[in-house]
Amino acid sequence: MIHIRRTKPYFLIGGLWFFGTLLPTIGLVQAGRWPAVADRFTYVPSIGFFIIIAWAGYDLLKNCKRRAFAITIPALVVLLAISISTFLQMRHWQNTITLFGHALKIIKNNYVAHGALAYALYEQGKTDEAMAHDYEVLRIKPDYAAAHINLGNALIKKAVSIRPSSISYMLQTSTRVWPPRTMAWGNSTASKARLTWH
Repeated sequence: MIHIRRTKPYFLIGGLWFFGTLLPTIGLVQAGRWPAVADRFTYVPSIGFFIIIAWAGYDLLKNCKRRAFAITIPALVVLLAISISTFLQMRHWQNTITLFGHALKIIKNNYVAHGALAYALYEQGKTDEAMAHDYEVLRIKPDYAAAHINLGNALIKKAVSIRPSSISYMLQTSTRVWPPRTMAWGNSTASKARLTWH
């Protein structure tokens, strides 16, 4: 171990970089409502792997007579693989609906993805589909204020035959679970509801 540390210090440096920068994001302490696991958390830590790969590659090929050829071919293969992977991933990043629709296929009971899909569908006027996602949000996380507000607004706009007390419950719940943000929205929506029902 000591010999490797002295002759190949890049293993130690790369390893420390990876684990040192990954430690704050491994989910021991989760901040906010976002998932504890995400691809973006590995962007900076992965530099540690590249440190090891770059210097290990140099050590392996420094005495190779055809070093240029030995470096070029693997590099082209890696670039091709990365390009194909990027092309495939781009299909999921076309818009909010494709992105969070793909997220739901990977992570079940993902209330953040359901909420984002609901918002995007409301924007497109697809109220019924959006409401289905908001109902899923409340099934997974009953105290999610935004879903209560969105459903209350959607039910009023649809002018469906529903008891006023049901919509009022949604608005009151949203205000209770997240007072700083929802008080104004709840009051505004309740006012629209009273005008609609009168």
